[in-house]
Amino acid sequence: MIQLETEHLEVDVDERSGANIVRLARPGGTNRLAWIDSDWPIRASAGGSYDSPDHAWLSEHRGGWQEMFPNAGAGCTVGGIPHPVHGEVSLAPWQVMDRSGRHEVTLRSYTHTALMLTRTMRLDPERPRLELKEQIVNLSDAPIHYLWGHHPAFEAPPGTRLQVEGARFECEPSLATPEADLGPDCEGVWPRAESQGGAGVDVGLMPDHPAERVLYLTEMAETRAHILRPDTGDRLTLEWSSQAFPYAWVWINHRASRFPWFGRLSSMAVEPVNAWPADGLAAAISRGQAPTLPGNESRRAWLVVSLADDG
Repeated sequence: MIQLETEHLEVDVDERSGANIVRLARPGGTNRLAWIDSDWPIRASAGGSYDSPDHAWLSEHRGGWQEMFPNAGAGCTVGGIPHPVHGEVSLAPWQVMDRSGRHEVTLRSYTHTALMLTRTMRLDPERPRLELKEQIVNLSDAPIHYLWGHHPAFEAPPGTRLQVEGARFECEPSLATPEADLGPDCEGVWPRAESQGGAGVDVGLMPDHPAERVLYLTEMAETRAHILRPDTGDRLTLEWSSQAFPYAWVWINHRASRFPWFGRLSSMAVEPVNAWPADGLAAAISRGQAPTLPGNESRRAWLVVSLADDG
């Protein structure tokens, strides 16, 4: 486990499993990422046998922050090459390329194709702020389609407010989990939507009843989201590169009973990504939405998460 720290922020990164960020907290404070510290259900990587790639990926999920590349969303096959749920880098071991003291690290992951991803993570020494600077490279001469995004799930007890004011959104119509509480055709301007019964719902407010929601932010004035919890005196802000990630998926899970959480998670995930809906690379290619990285070229991206007094 890689530990980054300053006097303002502490971050833990599991380079053995997707370079997942598993802890983000002020020194000695509460983890701002949703995280279930549990050995169950058994992970697929520990010998668990599951009936589908989806269940295998979910068996590894304990919360935290994953990166999605070169696939995002549903698993699929493209050109005979399998792409697992959220892409292989989300669970693969990453290589540590450089370590600068206690506040910065650079990591790298290869993929099932000729695409490579490099990420530098740096803590600001003056304030509680984590900066991610990334680059994808096509190591071959041939162009390759890809999807790219991030999957940070933030701890969110009832009463937590997610602010992305003015964004237009659509709901995922196929979500049919026991706690799904939005209508299949809902859309609108954040944060107003319709429930299954047709009543108005403030989707930016974490409810006090079990609920699960998947929404797509399809138009955003600013690629920025704020999370305000009722039990903290600060504002968590996630910002990202609009050129690399013009959209965002929002996944709200409060005590969903389905596998693998069994009612243990309460989180708001804001997922910057370069396509929607979450139906995977093959579907994005078919509708002309998946970008192509030409041979021997690269693309860059950045993300920042910070904590500030909410005055």
